[in-house]
Amino acid sequence: MPDKKSTFGKLKDKERTLRKELILDAAEKVFADKPFSKVNMREIAKEAGICLSSIYTYFPDQETLFMEAALRGNADLVKMFTRLIREEDASIEEVANAYVEYIMDHYEYMRMVQHCFFFGKFASEEPMGTFVTSEKIIMDLFDELFMKHTNYDKKDVRLLSHLFFASLNGILFNYGRFPSKSREQLLDHMKKLTKILGDQFEVRKGK
Repeated sequence: MPDKKSTFGKLKDKERTLRKELILDAAEKVFADKPFSKVNMREIAKEAGICLSSIYTYFPDQETLFMEAALRGNADLVKMFTRLIREEDASIEEVANAYVEYIMDHYEYMRMVQHCFFFGKFASEEPMGTFVTSEKIIMDLFDELFMKHTNYDKKDVRLLSHLFFASLNGILFNYGRFPSKSREQLLDHMKKLTKILGDQFEVRKGK
């Protein structure tokens, strides 16, 4: 016979996880609309549909909440790039397209990151340090991608990775939101751009 206390504990843990995800979703949406310094916890509570005190049960302060929301998106990207580059041996164009599709499906995450870099004013240096650390992990993965698919010297690969990432973010920043275009039209346009980008970068070994 199942242990009632154990079952109840699992249900409570699941409820806590769902509540935490609800708060993180709400925080991402609010932080996407305005810079960190212009946001307060009451707005996030309202967006999540919960009382203010509930947020503090999970997050001691706004900065911690922001970092967890940012790290969640960064972790998803690292998993995706790791799978594509290390397990599936994806091409440069395929990696570019996957990134574009991910950001189009999580555009609020990108807006939150943009606000952080352009207008970030935090009580500590930890949030910016978190982004720098996460970006280094992504750059290391891109280095592997370019070592596999280009003839560039190892010493030049990091510059290539920075250029590639900046180009993709530029595409997304400029074309991510066009009110007159559907998601499919935007994706089609951006994939044409990533194909050009991939063709420029992808100099196969042996050519």
